[in-house]
Amino acid sequence: MERYQRPKLLQDLPEEVQRVVEGLDLAKNGQLIPRTYSKLKANRELRKLLGIGTASSVDNRQNEYDRMTDAELVESLTRQANELGIEINLSYEIGLSSRSLRAAAVVHCPGL
Repeated sequence: MERYQRPKLLQDLPEEVQRVVEGLDLAKNGQLIPRTYSKLKANRELRKLLGIGTASSVDNRQNEYDRMTDAELVESLTRQANELGIEINLSYEIGLSSRSLRAAAVVHCPGL
Protein backbone atom coordinates (compact mmCIF):
# COMPACT_ATOMS: atom_id res chain seq x y z
CA MET A 1 0.00 0.00 0.00
CA GLU A 2 1.46 3.31 -1.08
CA ARG A 3 0.92 6.51 0.84
CA TYR A 4 0.63 9.81 -0.86
CA GLN A 5 1.15 13.11 0.82
CA ARG A 6 -1.04 15.82 -0.60
CA PRO A 7 -0.59 19.47 0.45
CA LYS A 8 -3.60 21.42 1.62
CA LEU A 9 -5.32 23.67 -0.86
CA LEU A 10 -4.66 27.36 -0.36
CA GLN A 11 -8.33 28.00 0.27
CA ASP A 12 -8.23 25.49 3.15
CA LEU A 13 -5.39 27.34 4.92
CA PRO A 14 -6.08 29.97 7.57
CA GLU A 15 -6.38 33.54 6.28
CA GLU A 16 -3.15 34.63 8.05
CA VAL A 17 -1.20 31.94 6.18
CA GLN A 18 -2.87 32.75 2.87
CA ARG A 19 -1.69 36.37 3.12
CA VAL A 20 2.01 35.44 3.26
CA VAL A 21 1.89 33.30 0.11
CA GLU A 22 3.10 35.33 -2.86
CA GLY A 23 2.74 32.60 -5.46
CA LEU A 24 3.35 28.98 -6.31
CA ASP A 25 6.42 27.42 -7.92
CA LEU A 26 6.45 24.11 -9.74
CA ALA A 27 9.19 21.70 -8.67
CA LYS A 28 10.89 19.23 -11.03
CA ASN A 29 8.86 16.36 -9.63
CA GLY A 30 5.60 18.21 -10.32
CA GLN A 31 4.87 19.38 -6.80
CA LEU A 32 3.61 22.89 -6.18
CA ILE A 33 5.72 24.76 -3.64
CA PRO A 34 4.30 27.90 -2.05
CA ARG A 35 6.55 30.97 -2.34
CA THR A 36 6.18 33.34 0.59
CA TYR A 37 6.84 37.06 0.70
CA SER A 38 10.27 38.11 1.88
CA LYS A 39 10.10 40.14 5.11
CA LEU A 40 13.44 41.75 4.28
CA LYS A 41 12.28 42.80 0.81
CA ALA A 42 8.96 44.09 2.15
CA ASN A 43 10.79 46.06 4.87
CA ARG A 44 13.15 47.63 2.30
CA GLU A 45 10.27 48.60 0.01
CA LEU A 46 8.27 50.09 2.88
CA ARG A 47 11.26 52.10 4.16
CA LYS A 48 11.91 53.34 0.61
CA LEU A 49 8.25 54.27 0.15
CA LEU A 50 8.14 56.19 3.45
CA GLY A 51 11.59 57.74 2.99
CA ILE A 52 12.94 56.27 6.22
CA GLY A 53 16.68 55.90 6.54
CA THR A 54 17.61 57.68 3.33
CA ALA A 55 20.58 59.99 3.57
CA SER A 56 18.83 62.80 1.72
CA SER A 57 15.87 62.99 4.13
CA VAL A 58 18.19 63.15 7.15
CA ASP A 59 20.38 65.78 5.47
CA ASN A 60 17.37 67.91 4.53
CA ARG A 61 16.13 68.05 8.12
CA GLN A 62 19.58 68.90 9.46
CA ASN A 63 20.20 71.54 6.82
CA GLU A 64 16.88 73.24 7.55
CA TYR A 65 17.96 74.06 11.11
CA ASP A 66 21.66 74.50 10.30
CA ARG A 67 20.82 77.35 7.92
CA MET A 68 18.79 79.26 10.53
CA THR A 69 20.24 82.10 12.55
CA ASP A 70 19.86 81.98 16.33
CA ALA A 71 16.96 84.43 16.21
CA GLU A 72 15.18 82.39 13.52
CA LEU A 73 15.70 79.19 15.49
CA VAL A 74 14.29 80.71 18.70
CA GLU A 75 11.36 82.15 16.73
CA SER A 76 10.70 78.73 15.16
CA LEU A 77 10.78 77.00 18.56
CA THR A 78 8.46 79.64 20.03
CA ARG A 79 6.00 79.30 17.14
CA GLN A 80 5.96 75.50 17.45
CA ALA A 81 5.47 75.74 21.23
CA ASN A 82 2.53 78.12 20.73
CA GLU A 83 0.96 75.74 18.19
CA LEU A 84 1.23 72.93 20.75
CA GLY A 85 -0.07 75.11 23.58
CA ILE A 86 3.20 74.96 25.51
CA GLU A 87 4.71 77.96 27.26
CA ILE A 88 8.47 78.03 26.65
CA ASN A 89 11.12 80.28 28.22
CA LEU A 90 14.69 80.11 26.96
CA SER A 91 17.06 81.94 29.29
CA TYR A 92 20.79 81.88 29.98
CA GLU A 93 22.04 83.23 33.31
CA ILE A 94 25.71 83.26 34.30
CA GLY A 95 26.73 83.89 37.91
CA LEU A 96 29.98 83.89 39.85
CA SER A 97 29.50 80.77 41.97
CA SER A 98 29.08 77.25 40.68
CA ARG A 99 25.56 77.13 42.16
CA SER A 100 24.43 80.15 40.23
CA LEU A 101 26.10 79.03 36.98
CA ARG A 102 23.36 77.61 34.82
CA ALA A 103 21.98 77.57 31.33
CA ALA A 104 18.32 76.81 31.68
CA ALA A 105 15.65 75.97 29.20
CA VAL A 106 12.44 75.94 31.21
CA VAL A 107 9.34 74.42 29.68
CA HIS A 108 6.02 74.92 31.45
CA CYS A 109 3.06 72.81 30.39
CA PRO A 110 -0.16 74.14 31.95
CA GLY A 111 -2.70 71.49 32.78
CA LEU A 112 -0.22 68.61 33.13
